[in-house]
Amino acid sequence: METMAYYALWSGMIATALALTAGLTYALVPRLAMRSAMTNVGVVQVPIVVAGAAWLKGGSRGMSWLAAAVLMAYLGFRWTASDLPPASNMWEYTVAFGWALVVGAGLVDWRYRAWGLSLMLLAGALILFVIAEAAFSSQIGPVPAHLQVTHLLALHVSTMLVAFGAFGVAFAGAVGLLVREISDGPKWLPTKRVLEQISGTAAMLGFPFYTLGLAVGSYWMNSLWGKYWDWDTKAASSLAAWLIFTAYFHAWNLRGWRATRAPLLLIAGFGALMFSYFGVNLWQ
Repeated sequence: METMAYYALWSGMIATALALTAGLTYALVPRLAMRSAMTNVGVVQVPIVVAGAAWLKGGSRGMSWLAAAVLMAYLGFRWTASDLPPASNMWEYTVAFGWALVVGAGLVDWRYRAWGLSLMLLAGALILFVIAEAAFSSQIGPVPAHLQVTHLLALHVSTMLVAFGAFGVAFAGAVGLLVREISDGPKWLPTKRVLEQISGTAAMLGFPFYTLGLAVGSYWMNSLWGKYWDWDTKAASSLAAWLIFTAYFHAWNLRGWRATRAPLLLIAGFGALMFSYFGVNLWQ
């Protein structure tokens, strides 16, 4: 099963890369098309510059959903091979985080037709896959005793995975919103109204799952070491991210803050989240 997981993972990563490549080619490589125009001498054909071939856009969408399905198969194979939820170490969780972004890319395109934003999420997923392969070991080894409480592990990592994926979508929406606020931005980005809806809705989805994940982690800590909280770097940065996201929801409801200051808070919260995950774990 470990071999099957390996092949499924690489197939999913290749499909993600192909989806991103096709989408970027459609968005960035224009082509000439002929359009009819009425003139004084009658109807003539005029060449105009349009986006890439339509099949590239459709192919990108289809390939992204294929990537999500194949990566889900990887998660199942890995779970069977290790007999633990496939997020018990940094390599597994980083790959699972990438899968969550691929799923998020498909959902925002399906729900909001925000195809351009989905390209940003696919790019983020590929970055996570590269980090996982470059920085962490994929070997299935001995499992620490505290990770063998499988029901708590499954609940904690699943809630946090939903939160990380949702906050990743919210972060991409916030970045796109700031780009739109500073300039008109690329044509393939959604409108400011759509970006506000995406970032706000995704953050509202991620926040309760993140809160539940923190609560489960606190309960888990107490069952192991007899205390619900420890003011180490990871716990403090996790709480900082929670507080920043709380401030974001307040700012999102203030007139004049939604389009500028609120996205900055969302970006700061996601940065604190990534520091808690990558920075602290790599540092320690």
